[in-house]
Amino acid sequence: MVPLRLVLLLVAVGLPTSLATGGCRSPFVPYLNRYCLHIVISYKLDGTGKIVDWSEAQHDCKTLGGSLAILDRPEKLEYVSGLLDSSHPAETKADYIYWLGGARLGTSSVWKWGDNTVISPKSNLWSPSYPSKTPGTRYVMFVPVDEIHGRRYLLDYPEHSTAPAFICESKLT
Repeated sequence: MVPLRLVLLLVAVGLPTSLATGGCRSPFVPYLNRYCLHIVISYKLDGTGKIVDWSEAQHDCKTLGGSLAILDRPEKLEYVSGLLDSSHPAETKADYIYWLGGARLGTSSVWKWGDNTVISPKSNLWSPSYPSKTPGTRYVMFVPVDEIHGRRYLLDYPEHSTAPAFICESKLT
C-alpha cells in the first residue's frame, strides 16, 4: 500500500502551474472568472525599460501565451481600470496609457478586436468624439481617467505611436 503522504506529494508535484494561479499561467492572474490578465509596464517611471509600439506589445503578449487584451464590455473596462488604480498607483498618477488588442487596419473603416469581433464606433467604451475617422491603420489604447467624465476610455492612435505599457489577456486554462 502506498503511504498517503507519498500520494499527496505525487499529486502536488504533478499539478499544472495554472492551478496555483487560479487557472491562469504565470504571470497572468484571473479576472472576472473567465479571463487571465497581465499588466506589463515596459517603461518604468525611473526611466528604465522601453516604450513599445502596438506590434511589439502584441508580440510580447504572444510570447507570454496571450494577446493584447480585449475590453469589449463595460464590466471588463471597469475591472481593469480599478486594477490599474490599485496595482499601479504611481503609473495611474503619471497618466500612463496602455495598448489593447483593437485595431482598424489600412483602408478599412471597421474596428475589430484581436478575436475579430467588431468594435462598434458608437460604443460608450470610446472617449467622446472617438474613434477617429482619420484614414490609415490605427490601434486601440486605454487612456487615463478623463477628468470631466471620471473614467478611463478607449482612444485610437496612429500606427507608429508608442506607449509605456500594455495589457495582455488569455483565457482561463
